[in-house]
Amino acid sequence: MTPLDYSAAQRLRFAPSPTGMLHVGGARTALFNYLLARRTGGAFVLRIEDTDAVRNRPETEEPLLEALRWLGIAWQEGPDVGGSRGPYRQSERGEIYRAHAARLREAGLAYEDDGAWRFKMPAGRTIVHDLIKGTVTFENATIPDPVIVKSSGGPTYNFAAAVDDALMGITVVLRGDEHLPNTPVQLAIQAALDLPSPRYAHLPLILNEQHQKLSKRHDTVSIEEFREIGIQPEAMIDHLVLLGWSSPDGREEFDLEELASLFSLERVQKAGAIFNEARLLAFNARVLRKMPQQRKIELLASAMKRWGYHEEPSWIASFLAAYGDELQTIEQARPLVAALHADSVTIPEEERARLSDPAVRAMLAALAERGGDPRQVPALGAQFGIERKEAYHLVRVALTGSSRGAPLASLVPLLGPERIDARLRAAGNQGAATAR
Repeated sequence: MTPLDYSAAQRLRFAPSPTGMLHVGGARTALFNYLLARRTGGAFVLRIEDTDAVRNRPETEEPLLEALRWLGIAWQEGPDVGGSRGPYRQSERGEIYRAHAARLREAGLAYEDDGAWRFKMPAGRTIVHDLIKGTVTFENATIPDPVIVKSSGGPTYNFAAAVDDALMGITVVLRGDEHLPNTPVQLAIQAALDLPSPRYAHLPLILNEQHQKLSKRHDTVSIEEFREIGIQPEAMIDHLVLLGWSSPDGREEFDLEELASLFSLERVQKAGAIFNEARLLAFNARVLRKMPQQRKIELLASAMKRWGYHEEPSWIASFLAAYGDELQTIEQARPLVAALHADSVTIPEEERARLSDPAVRAMLAALAERGGDPRQVPALGAQFGIERKEAYHLVRVALTGSSRGAPLASLVPLLGPERIDARLRAAGNQGAATAR
């Protein structure tokens, strides 16, 4: 089998259907097509396959395109940018399909069946020289004659895709493994119409950690959902490209320019790729750690406004200094921000008895009078007969309801004097109420 010539400009396409949000599998397919087009100095074409009137939701087209833009994937031809081989929405190519279906009927290569038209699969076998899977042979006798025009008059997927790939000059069709059985049908249709055929390459399935196909019911699967939980595009790109491909030097961190120069089909695996969300979160934490401080402040400020909190950049900078290292996503800051803005905290049951001690209550009241300054804790603990470590522990529980977290000195500017005073006094009262 002749390998792909990377020195020749290749035309590739991504052809989503506007039926919902962009699935991570679709995003990976788009990314691999984009990278191969960039690697060869060719063109990346976006085509909208919207001939399924039942499943199509036109309102999802723009969010789908926006998800691709968010990832940094750009196309040279498409419904929004035009091009010489359009239209780029299948719903606008009806005359083209009707003309090619008529050619098949006139040649005796299609026949009517209950109002629909079927293509006569030729005898023999179809050999697909897949650029990833290798040579795959199909016995045509096992393939039912495919419907090419539905009884409604609209084209089927296999017919429209075969015609469009040829007329749009696509040289490599790079798509998911589930489309492999469609390939002999599309090749046969192109041959019957005397149209050029692209080369085909089929990507391994993306599986969840139970080695099952990703499910919308059980898994987070859309780019939009990952955006909502705070995944950054750089992390998503790193994760997507490693779903079935490996870098020659074993790296796991890239930018799109680097990837375009490194990408090749020879390094795409044949077996299924595991979508590991923990790995994605680790990649995202890495992106956040390396992100300029001002950018992180802007991201968190924007998120906090959505959550209903409005703070100055200085407060957000203090928050990041206290909690930034433990964040894998910006969204993970939400419960921390909410806890800092809460009117009160809930003291764990096992801590209340200790807080009911008169000496502890007196220490917390004295600390409240001093503005909650953590530098005062050792002296106040000694004054009221409480060991230093225990005193710090009790103050932390009183202020946060937890025995762990950011240093007390970091919490003071985040909580503010009024909230500190209220929490210190309330903690002693909660303990006293339990004692009674």
